Amino acid sequence: MGQKITVVVADCFGPDVARKARLGRLWIVRSKENQMAVDALRRARSRSLGHVTLFNPQGGTVEATTLAALEIIGLNDQGWADCEVIGARPSASLAQAFNAFGAGTLEPTRAGFVFSRTPRRGDGPPA
Repeated sequence: MGQKITVVVADCFGPDVARKARLGRLWIVRSKENQMAVDALRRARSRSLGHVTLFNPQGGTVEATTLAALEIIGLNDQGWADCEVIGARPSASLAQAFNAFGAGTLEPTRAGFVFSRTPRRGDGPPA
């Protein structure tokens, strides 16, 4: 365990896609602006593209979309230590969903929050 992932539920994140994609796996909500930014990276065959996944908004709210993204991530991306969420505020239901991945801490940020998993005994420190 040790990688960082970023989940973006802000529909106007486009210009920052390349920067975040260089830092680790990026899960980003599909919007016109976000789609255009990802398509531009793909056309340029940018080395910064990394692992970028677009997903569709769900449930009509930012929280519902974040919860749906976490379900997908739980099936596909299990080795992370830190998950930054951009575009959603921490809530009891989001904290509960993150704690299903294991114990950790949730720290608010200006743009959302970061959930950091507590390493299990034998996992070693997060990288």
